[in-house]
Amino acid sequence: MKQESLQEELKGLSPQLHDLKQQNDGLRVPEGYFDALEDSVLTRLDTMGARRQAIAGRRSGRGIRAWLFRPQVIAALAAVFVVVLSAKWFFAPMPPAVQPVAVQTQPTEEELIEAYILQNISDFEVDQLATLSKDREAEVVAPPVTPQQTPGLEGLSPEAIELLLREMSDEELESIL
Repeated sequence: MKQESLQEELKGLSPQLHDLKQQNDGLRVPEGYFDALEDSVLTRLDTMGARRQAIAGRRSGRGIRAWLFRPQVIAALAAVFVVVLSAKWFFAPMPPAVQPVAVQTQPTEEELIEAYILQNISDFEVDQLATLSKDREAEVVAPPVTPQQTPGLEGLSPEAIELLLREMSDEELESIL
């Protein structure tokens, strides 16, 4: 049914094409043409003397060596080699000599003592700190000023003096000193 409707449509669109298809004219090859074609070509070449004879012992050149030494293959192998080396260089980790090395050493006993003293310097007396200094000669240090020796501050506790010092501005402290 579909075939009949297609035929009707073809006839309606182009009657000349429909008639050509019905005649079965055109591109037809005689029976057995391709079977005899090779033999007829070879006999013609033989009669003309143009057919080459095979050389005994000669390889056809289709081995791996002949394929490998073609310029296109050499160029492709070189390109692959460059890409592989570039990728290896790009993705390789940095050598250890180039990477910064964080050296963590344990502090010595003297460093620990010095750090403790610097953190708690207010807890030590001046005489104690002077005795800790080994490489320096003991300096003569004046005894700390007590509130009783400071004029005008008699009768004030050390806490009150500290509170007064905190409330003073920098200019007032500079003028006193």
